[in-house]
Amino acid sequence: MSAINRFGNPQWINDIGSATSAVGTDQFYERLLDVVAGVVSNDKCMVVRYSRYSAPQCLTYRNYSDAVIELWLSGYYRFDPFYGYWREREQVGVCTLEACNPFARRSGAFWQFFLRQARIADEIAVFLPAVGRSSIALFVERARGRFTEKELSVIQSVYPVLAGLHRAHVAQVFASLGMQDGGLDRVKLAPCLLLVDRSGRRVYETEAWKRFETSHHELKNAFAEIESGRRQQVSLGAGTILQADILPVDFPLAPAGTLFTIEQGGLDPVRQRFDVAVDKFCAGRLTKRESQIFKLIMAGFTNEAVAKRLGIGTGTVKNHRKRLYFKLDITTERELFTMFLESLLESTDHIAIRQSETAESALSNVVPYPPRVARRRSADGAQGSSKDR
Repeated sequence: MSAINRFGNPQWINDIGSATSAVGTDQFYERLLDVVAGVVSNDKCMVVRYSRYSAPQCLTYRNYSDAVIELWLSGYYRFDPFYGYWREREQVGVCTLEACNPFARRSGAFWQFFLRQARIADEIAVFLPAVGRSSIALFVERARGRFTEKELSVIQSVYPVLAGLHRAHVAQVFASLGMQDGGLDRVKLAPCLLLVDRSGRRVYETEAWKRFETSHHELKNAFAEIESGRRQQVSLGAGTILQADILPVDFPLAPAGTLFTIEQGGLDPVRQRFDVAVDKFCAGRLTKRESQIFKLIMAGFTNEAVAKRLGIGTGTVKNHRKRLYFKLDITTERELFTMFLESLLESTDHIAIRQSETAESALSNVVPYPPRVARRRSADGAQGSSKDR
């Protein structure tokens, strides 16, 4: 989108009014995204839920292709610096891409592969106040050039507005529990959840929690572990985790109470240099020239751009590409991306991937997780295009 800097003008004030009106409703995060996306020029934006334990969820996105989002959710989130940032630091506020992973210096697999495929040159994340060790992150991205220090400062200056509205939204949703169906999903927490007050009395539990508790008797022993004070997190097997978090004294419905959640554990973050990953993938499979072409394809270059970069003809690139596909027994670029992604993940722990898939299948039988991907939306709220597909 070709957004302009609207910070402080009537349109931006109107965005804040719309977000305020949406507090406690399903439209809240869409409207809050309008507020942050309206203060700096950007090409894409999105809303993601990051948890301390589970895989991330993409709640909504604008001007991304479905293919790019699915690539990220399929496992590439493990290379996402923001995923590692929340898992390791759990620090709310405004964070730049380089600040959350300063050692990558734009040489990591996420920078060189995923961001190029997604056509992202720079991005800024706004991590909102956490509930139950999970945070909603608002992203603004730029296809070309970097965000300036001034633009970063503008987003930092509006953070109190974003955080305040988010707190009001969370308070409104929790305060109204029991009066509406599905209201808790508006905070985008784990659907399998139990809320207990400071005296130990249950004040709210989701239907998913009731089903899980009925069919998983090991939960009783896990509770005993937590109540003993020895642990705050207990594995329930098959990759699922019970987590207990003490709530603030001003938390609605259960001040100073405890929030219990059950989630599927996400895979550990991975940091890997792109050139090392490419060399490992190509070793023994491809010639030197084919490896060069493969690396440029993975970095998002077209045949014409590859030819110009290597000083050869476009037809020559196409011929090398055909032989490359033949050697790898594939026929499409999408298969090439999938194969490379699988090799990246396999080089870390392919066993964990299979365990995660087993856990997701087991947990989905009793916990109806909401779709991790919302419908694509354009800047005006209509269904978005796939121009970056």
